[in-house]
Amino acid sequence: MIRLCKDDEFHTVYSIINDAAGAYKGVIPTDCWKEPYMSKYELRHEMGEGVVPILIGTWADAVWPIRFYEKHGFRLVAPDEKDQLLKKYWTVPGRQIETSVVLR
Repeated sequence: MIRLCKDDEFHTVYSIINDAAGAYKGVIPTDCWKEPYMSKYELRHEMGEGVVPILIGTWADAVWPIRFYEKHGFRLVAPDEKDQLLKKYWTVPGRQIETSVVLR
């Protein structure tokens, strides 16, 4: 079941994001990699901006999560739509937009 996160689950969400990012180390371009991958400030900002749509953003070279999401009914959006969605719903650098995909 998918539901909104509660305020007391912030640290759990933060941990999940950064633990999961570890699986992408070596796939994420080195000029886009940092530790932690997402800071608490960045996560609070994204959540404060209302990030809740069911969109999956991942790195284009990370084929294993793309296949996983496609197996579960998600589909890649067109490149021009991907760029628009990443700019609207995420705060990410241009280089990350270039090297990412979005599934819905």
